[in-house]
Amino acid sequence: MRDLLGEALRQSGAWGSWPEPIVVDAVDSTMRTMTTLAHDGAVEGQVVVARSQTAGRGRHGRTWVSALDQGVWLSILMRPTVPATTASTLPLVVGLAVADALGREWGLDVRLKWPNDVVVATIEGDSANTDWTKLAGVLAERIDDGGIIIGVGINVSQRRTDLPSGATSLVTYARKFSPAKPVDESPVSLIVRTAAAVLVEVSSAYRHWVSGAWMIDRYRQQCVTIGRKVQVEHIAMSQVRNERIQSAGTFTAVDVDAAGHLMVRDDCGAVHAVTAGDVTLTPSCPPGDAR
Repeated sequence: MRDLLGEALRQSGAWGSWPEPIVVDAVDSTMRTMTTLAHDGAVEGQVVVARSQTAGRGRHGRTWVSALDQGVWLSILMRPTVPATTASTLPLVVGLAVADALGREWGLDVRLKWPNDVVVATIEGDSANTDWTKLAGVLAERIDDGGIIIGVGINVSQRRTDLPSGATSLVTYARKFSPAKPVDESPVSLIVRTAAAVLVEVSSAYRHWVSGAWMIDRYRQQCVTIGRKVQVEHIAMSQVRNERIQSAGTFTAVDVDAAGHLMVRDDCGAVHAVTAGDVTLTPSCPPGDAR
């Protein structure tokens, strides 16, 4: 698989000077493996792709099911020299790049749930009046030397019954909503195709972001959280006004600011910035009913 992926990246012409990915059959976690490589001097753009993970994880320490040749499980090392206020948007940059790549490669309407869940609609409809299911996720962790490791997990070939509630895979979803796209490929071919598309898009978006040219507007356009009632847990908030706020609860998401924080309004009308948290969309309501 390493040769196939390396060749796909070379053919794209967009991978640039970044090294070819390291492909391994199995690791406990690509994040942990990349952390070790980073401490040993790995350069920016180094990628670890695993055919399976025995202890894959998502945000807040959740387990990420990573069966052999059933998905894209990878981590990327980045060493940006940007202000902290800019660095906070990197997970959003990568999340949008993943969504863009999957949308183009698979012909699907792929969106984002703040901060970096990659989602598709459970039924056809607009973001204000539909529910969404998770296709992929992005995890960002800063390491001691200032580098940032980005983990990407994409469900590719799993059956719906093999995934947790609220998740789907590319093959399952594409067969239902985009039957014209070929999905009857070998598992390795599907992984290579998907991983190459994502890595090329991420590398391009990252260079755009480092140059200062990346703007938050496209993320806002693709974010299904904005305009919805949300339940926020594992919360970290900074006050925009002086009102007291509760540590968790239900709010209305009204925006994502330039630093990547979710702006939410409480029942009293006060607006707050959620800098980190676990956001769940509440059941959808008719358009215009959110207050």
